[in-house]
Amino acid sequence: MQTAVLDNVDSEDPVELPRDVPGFDLFLELHQGRTYWCGVWLGGCGGRLIARRCTDKICHFAHVPNAGAPDSLCRRMSTRPSGSGSADHLYIKRAVTGWMAHGGLRGEARIAQDPTGEMRIGAQVTAEPSGYEPLRFVLDRAALPDPGEVPADTILGPGIDADPRILHEQGYVHRVRCIPDGVHRKVQIGTEHSNGTFDWYDFVAGTVGLDPHGLSTPAVEEIRRRRTQTVPIGVHAQDLIAKKITAAAPSPSFAATSAQPTDHTALVDALRTALADGVSVTRLQHSLDLLEAATRQGATAEENDLMRQASDELLRMRRGVGAQTPVPVPTSRSRKPRRLPALAPDRASARKPGNAAALHAPREQPRRATFEGDGLTQDSLRSAATAIRGALKKTAREQTTTTWATLKRQLGTALPRMTAAERVDVLIRVDQQTPKDQPLLSSLIAAGDPSLTAAYREIAAALGLDAPEDDDGLRDVLEADVQQVHLHWSRP
Repeated sequence: MQTAVLDNVDSEDPVELPRDVPGFDLFLELHQGRTYWCGVWLGGCGGRLIARRCTDKICHFAHVPNAGAPDSLCRRMSTRPSGSGSADHLYIKRAVTGWMAHGGLRGEARIAQDPTGEMRIGAQVTAEPSGYEPLRFVLDRAALPDPGEVPADTILGPGIDADPRILHEQGYVHRVRCIPDGVHRKVQIGTEHSNGTFDWYDFVAGTVGLDPHGLSTPAVEEIRRRRTQTVPIGVHAQDLIAKKITAAAPSPSFAATSAQPTDHTALVDALRTALADGVSVTRLQHSLDLLEAATRQGATAEENDLMRQASDELLRMRRGVGAQTPVPVPTSRSRKPRRLPALAPDRASARKPGNAAALHAPREQPRRATFEGDGLTQDSLRSAATAIRGALKKTAREQTTTTWATLKRQLGTALPRMTAAERVDVLIRVDQQTPKDQPLLSSLIAAGDPSLTAAYREIAAALGLDAPEDDDGLRDVLEADVQQVHLHWSRP
């Protein structure tokens, strides 16, 4: 597992363990004298954890052996994810508490508990600012009320479908997500527009406001302004809008931003030097994080290009291509590949043991022969793959995972009934279009749907990648791949 709480079993102070060795060593240095726990507010067993330094797989927290209960199994290991995101409710509670304090609001926040066990701990965080309606951050579908009873001001977590009625009538839906920020995670509030696009803002006072309608962001303010604007007959709409924008005063809900441009030269030079010098994963990630934070309100074409280069290099390093320091994924994928039916000859030769190019073999060639007796035509499979790929991109932008059942609800008739073999085939097709230096989108469903986890071995192998034979190793690889997918698609 990657998350724990610090100092005691009842702690609400979460921490995330870096996966790579340099980051692990820095983590231990920063947390000398601290203890790690499988805390009750994580839904854990209350046991003490140790941080394990690994060079053959990702570094992780492990339970201290309990001689008095050798056969006990932690709930976090058996029933729910324990990687990135499993402590997001704690980060959100901390963020909303700090946001209220800095905004001069009195009130408290709490994590909903369900004695029946039907709703997991962390499924909902509720904040109660004095003088306003409660704010409900829903992170699990189990915490949603019946359809039609979801309040319009509910803040939805990743992977939870918005109510189309609310999107149509209101023009937006509030979102919340947590993104990596060193050994912690940063909370952001999003505005989902009725056209499916998102605007994300750091959850801080001055950027995210509060009014009688609930949370408010700059994007929400603009949507409300457009919806309340009246254009007199005979007046050209664009002229009127331009005049109103020119004359508009800054919104009192948000801090005014400086008109002075910010000089990012030093940060750009530092990131360019880190790329040229081939520094470690941790140092390169640090330089990239600094520039990303500085350009959050806008970046030049040069800065965007440089950040994409750094992101791609980090992906290659973490996958073992060009890495300068020991990293987890390459060793876990070092097994001799198994033979797949009807594998294209050039793909098979590219995956010989010891050939580093196997990790980035071309994906445009056909992989498998048509299934005999399949009810779906090749055109139907290709069409389904296109629809799934689009849905998985949306899932990646929302920083979550998904299941086949969720895809079926989202896509409807675009996703016909399939056999297990057809599901694997169509997921291979999904990632045929994925550039060779990007992580597989199919990892999002393999990680989120236990029925397809084992199939990731076949999907990866058909695309020229190796995957571990053992289940623990496969989970490690999946978790690392999902993290890289989220990182890649979190950028505009």
